Amino acid sequence: MTSQPNDLTSLKTVLYDAQSTTDTDSSVYYSLDSSHDLKRPAETSESPPPAKMDTLEKARKEFRITPPDWKNHMGAWAYLQSLAPQHRSMYLEKTQTDQRQRKGYMLGRAASCDIVFDDERISKTHCLIYMEAGSNSVAKGIRIFLKDLSSNGTFVNKKKIDRDQRCLLRSGDIIQLYRSNKLADDDYKHAFYRILFPGAYDVNACTDDYDVKQFLGKGTFASVYSAREIATGKLVAVKIIDKARFARNKRLSKTINDETIVMMAIERHPCAVGINYVYNEERLIYLIMDYVKDGELFNFVVDRKKLTEDETRFIFWQLFKTIQWLHNKQITHRDLKPENILLESKDKLHVKITDFGLAKILAKGERLDSQCGTPNYIAPEILDPLGERSYGLECDMWSLGVMLFICLCGYPPFSESTEGIPMKTQIKQGIYSFASPYWDDISSEEDY
Repeated sequence: MTSQPNDLTSLKTVLYDAQSTTDTDSSVYYSLDSSHDLKRPAETSESPPPAKMDTLEKARKEFRITPPDWKNHMGAWAYLQSLAPQHRSMYLEKTQTDQRQRKGYMLGRAASCDIVFDDERISKTHCLIYMEAGSNSVAKGIRIFLKDLSSNGTFVNKKKIDRDQRCLLRSGDIIQLYRSNKLADDDYKHAFYRILFPGAYDVNACTDDYDVKQFLGKGTFASVYSAREIATGKLVAVKIIDKARFARNKRLSKTINDETIVMMAIERHPCAVGINYVYNEERLIYLIMDYVKDGELFNFVVDRKKLTEDETRFIFWQLFKTIQWLHNKQITHRDLKPENILLESKDKLHVKITDFGLAKILAKGERLDSQCGTPNYIAPEILDPLGERSYGLECDMWSLGVMLFICLCGYPPFSESTEGIPMKTQIKQGIYSFASPYWDDISSEEDY
């Protein structure tokens, strides 16, 4: 690998910029070292403001705000301190060693959330809190973000964070999942959490933890390598994104953030590539993901010319089940194609869906109008003019159908090589054929 981050191996702390309110990658990282010379914001962990505490005690005399016990939770990177009796405090301490769960913390009404609320004013998946490790030219550190996924917004320090927006959190920030202007700011009826950070949190750069090895592939703005975790010897895949390539492109920057957020938001699934950790460093972003050893479905089909019906049936049983699982969580992938399906085992035909760069978490009833995806696989409604364009989860089913066609016969149903008919027209009008001899031996619908 020719591009490496700055050598910061001697640094284990981070700096807090008390003036900054931005969540961009140029932000200075939080200071987790109380011995550093920079001034830090006033601590709010053990001693909440007296006026607020008094109000809460009057409202619920039996309730006490519980200060964090960092000594017995040394692995925690944050603490959600309950400000009302109906909510419980919680330490946030998921790391890359947790292999069976999502990497972020989901708050909402759904039973699958990490913190579940029984309140109709809260969305099923309301917001996600997650951590990124990283570095700048001064130090290493962590940043903690809140991403709103709700219908009505999440509030941080009384400021509304709209759907699909994210907010860089700071120690002492007040988080509300709903807010009423009819109530006092400190009324327990809409009180939720104060987020607090520890006084110290040890963090490494990516190259401290992983030995980057073999080049695996390259996309539009990222390269993928295999790497070995130094502490355990475990093989992983590392997606390395060069920030310089999207420094002036906000849309591309959002795409990268969205990929991270979707992967942080979903639980582990045997047929979806999972994310282990994010290192957001000065010049590069490293996404540590599952290593899937047998490559792309695309190359597998090309090498075999086509797949048998039994092989195709088993692969697509896995894909349909996984897409059903994603759709039940209101997530659309939007770029399903053989290149984004990886084979865990060629012998067992175990597949995993990867590349969530265009994936989107939808609100209930939400429709999309952006034109994205790979031309050969996108659904006809995505090709509609902007004023008429409207689509949702169902766009993934069209892409799966195109992939199914390719696996069975070895060529695509829609192609620019078709004489006289533009591919866009082929897709919009459903112009394709089951050409002989490629389909002669494939079972018809009547056979099932």
